[in-house]
Amino acid sequence: MKFKEYLVTNSDNTAGSAAVSAAGIPAASKNKVYENCKQLIVKIMPAHPYQYLLHGELKSLLIPEIIQSIKKKYHIELITFIITTTQAHEYNSVLSQTDCEVIYSKAHYPFALEKVLKISGEHQLIDWFEFIILAKSTVGKHITHFPVSVTLFGADEKRWITNGPLTISEIAEQAGILSEEYIFSDHPYTGSVVKSDKKIDELCAHEILIYPKVNSRKRSLLKNIVSKFLSQEQNIGEIFKTDNIYENKPCQKCLKCVSICPEELTPFMLSAISERGSLKEAMELQIDRCSECGLCSSTCPSRIPIMQNIQKLKKEL
Repeated sequence: MKFKEYLVTNSDNTAGSAAVSAAGIPAASKNKVYENCKQLIVKIMPAHPYQYLLHGELKSLLIPEIIQSIKKKYHIELITFIITTTQAHEYNSVLSQTDCEVIYSKAHYPFALEKVLKISGEHQLIDWFEFIILAKSTVGKHITHFPVSVTLFGADEKRWITNGPLTISEIAEQAGILSEEYIFSDHPYTGSVVKSDKKIDELCAHEILIYPKVNSRKRSLLKNIVSKFLSQEQNIGEIFKTDNIYENKPCQKCLKCVSICPEELTPFMLSAISERGSLKEAMELQIDRCSECGLCSSTCPSRIPIMQNIQKLKKEL
């Protein structure tokens, strides 16, 4: 359950509303009350390698008065912040002035609470933007916009952050590209492709990754793969043969998954390895670099669940 669904007060609808209806953003429910939560855990960590965090706005809300107001208003006994180790120096001096617990951890995707913190009793985990909503509503401020981080891959990689609600076509206009020449994917770990007329209006932090439909790399992908990973005596079609693995949907070795991979991996090979290969082979192919964006699965003409196979293999590492 998203925090915004029950972030309200008993009587003050203005403070309890997480959004302004006129802005086209769904307002939080006014029929639910945030209660029975002894520990609130706030994850100030990116959901995946490409996500931006509004560190400036976050730090401006991490003051003793706001922290105490949240605890008192919602009867929370302990607030725990989980922050990436790379941001420790930025947050340590700010949070040391507040009555809260702070844990620094390396970022890992997808995030698993049990890797970082042992908890008992009633608790609620929220992300960094849900905390911004909570902190601002506690002091009676409205949220009228939400962040959309955008990464454009290709010859000229661009990264920026914009405000929602907006459509994919508007993002394409900001990037100065033609939407029909690019693939738009939302994150994290869904691998879903979004259409240019889709409007992003949900009150949460969003990510949009943009990839060119045509491979922009000048080197020969197949030649590079063969020369890097296979000896002259080996045949790529036989070693990574998938006819018996995916019934009626064999891999065509079209390399579309390779062309679109933002990490320049060989997804079709990793997918085949997940069924009958070795972890050593997977590490040689740098499986640990996979961000699980899912574009390989979305572009595969054989509809092979490449990303899911890679995820299964990564769990064995």
